Formats: sequence, C-alpha cells, structure tokens
Amino acid sequence: MKGDTKQEGWSDATSLETVLGPKPVLEALRTGPERLDTVFLQEGKGGRAGELLALCRERGVRYKLLPRERMDRLFPGNHQGVAARRSAVVLLD
Repeated sequence: MKGDTKQEGWSDATSLETVLGPKPVLEALRTGPERLDTVFLQEGKGGRAGELLALCRERGVRYKLLPRERMDRLFPGNHQGVAARRSAVVLLD
C-alpha cells in the first residue's frame, strides 16, 4: 500500500519525533546522539551534509541517503535536505 510507512520499513511515527533542517539535526547529533533513531540526508545535497555524515559515523547513528522526492514525501515542509527521527524512548544500558 503506497504511503504506508510500516510497509516501507519505517518505524511507527507515533513513537518517534521528527527533527527537520541541518542546524537542529547537527545539534541533536552533538548533544544527544543516543536519542536519534535515523538521520536522513538528501542525495547530492551540499552544505553541511559532509559534516553530518561524519558525525553520524563517529557517533554510531544510522543514516540513509534519499532522493529529494522521497525526502519531500516523508518529511513535508522545510527540511532543507536533512531530517532525523528521534526516539521518544531512550534505552539505557
């Protein structure tokens, strides 16, 4: 079924908070990477994309590169090519 996020393998949106834009996502990576589920980056996007990718790798945060059309469909609004899903529940060791 088109648009069904569970079918596409995405987590249930009710348990996740979305962060849009490069600055808020960068701040989340710096201050609370353990709270991030996945960072989404638009393919071919310049700017802070390299810094965000490096930080994701360094902090062990999962990331996905997506075409612009998919970013626009998943994250309507002004995402500027960067979005993140932050888990509402943080699991502690």
